Amino acid sequence: MFNSVFFLYCECVFVRLFAVSEKLSENVQIVANEPSLAFFRIQEHVHKTMPPLVDKKVFLLYRTL
Repeated sequence: MFNSVFFLYCECVFVRLFAVSEKLSENVQIVANEPSLAFFRIQEHVHKTMPPLVDKKVFLLYRTL
């Protein structure tokens, strides 16, 4: 009886530890990759917005001449 109760307790603890370690690993991976994702989004934004800004600057430059 004691062995079966102890075994069930250990199994429950191992299942919980596995779940916690999986979540911790997932969160560490997300945090580790976050800066690279942020820089990628900034680069993407700059590549999308720079050509129209340059075109407007050129247009205004020629308009003032």
